[in-house]
Amino acid sequence: MIAPVLLYLARDMVCRWRENPFSLLAKAVVAGLLAGMAVVILISFHLSVAEMRRSLESAGANSVLVHEFVPKERMAARKWVLESVRPLHLPVAHHLEKLPFVAESDVRLGIPVFVVDAEEDWFWGQTDADTAILFLTDDLPPGIKLPVRINLSSVVAMTRPRPEWVTRMVSGSLVVAPRERFMNPEIFGLESFTYFEVPGEGERVKTVVDAVALLAAESRYKGVTIRDPLSLIGRLNALEADQEVWRTAIVVGFGSTLALVLGVIAFLEFRERRFVCALLRSFGLHEGVILVRYAVDALLVSNGMLVVTTLCVLAMANRILPTLGVSDAAVSAMDGVAFFRQDGLALIVFVNLGALLSVLPTALGLRRPIGRVLA
Repeated sequence: MIAPVLLYLARDMVCRWRENPFSLLAKAVVAGLLAGMAVVILISFHLSVAEMRRSLESAGANSVLVHEFVPKERMAARKWVLESVRPLHLPVAHHLEKLPFVAESDVRLGIPVFVVDAEEDWFWGQTDADTAILFLTDDLPPGIKLPVRINLSSVVAMTRPRPEWVTRMVSGSLVVAPRERFMNPEIFGLESFTYFEVPGEGERVKTVVDAVALLAAESRYKGVTIRDPLSLIGRLNALEADQEVWRTAIVVGFGSTLALVLGVIAFLEFRERRFVCALLRSFGLHEGVILVRYAVDALLVSNGMLVVTTLCVLAMANRILPTLGVSDAAVSAMDGVAFFRQDGLALIVFVNLGALLSVLPTALGLRRPIGRVLA
């Protein structure tokens, strides 16, 4: 008994689509517009957070750079930062000192010159017996020996790629030499760069940064600049918290609006078919079976338009998203799987919930006594 009735209701739904295509079109347009706006906004949210995370990873989520100008009167304490963090046994800790003159070569002019001490193992591991000066650059192949002029002296430097921590410390190419190659390099003062990485979460990074800042204040060291990721981490956390509120509002509003609009359209369709539904009920058909017909109608239209709209937005993302301020690099690096895990499931849940709630007006109409409908 149930199977023929369900088949009849399915055919009735298809016939209604053919007889009144504008009703189907209205439901599809409303569902498509709502889904499109929700998907575009949520993808923009997802990409903005992903772009900030990439910026944080590029800058070093746990990296700290302390820069200061050390006058010649304080040369004995020029490595106070490195000495203060040494007891922490940090995995990465380096110290470079920039001299007040530049180097020149046939391929580049105005190259900053840095010196290192004997304890910097990374430096000595890249030099050889003939060449004790490195030209760190990403523009030339490694292993090339280039003549370089430093402070009116001609030397030979070996090209090497810049280590990742060097790229976070200094922009562009640089020449690095052992301190012994120069006579009294600190006679005019120098710039000190100390880079280290603190393993763990942002709270531990903050503790170490606060300790270094306190030590600088107590020692009355002037011109000390600390560059850390704490501000970027704070902005990222604030952005994620704000987006979570708006994401919830958008998804809930999307489902509620969809339920309201589809519910009104479904109830209007039900009023046109209320006599047929009353006859079916008089033959013993349960109201729930009739509700299934309207629920399936709403579910098919809503989910179908969600899938179509999402695919269209993803296919045209390089044209739509840049107009919302999303960079081309972020659009190119978009991860659809990550977006689906974070926002796609919520969209699907609230789309189906809204579609099911849209049959409530019809359910209320089916509660009217059969005799009053047929009278």
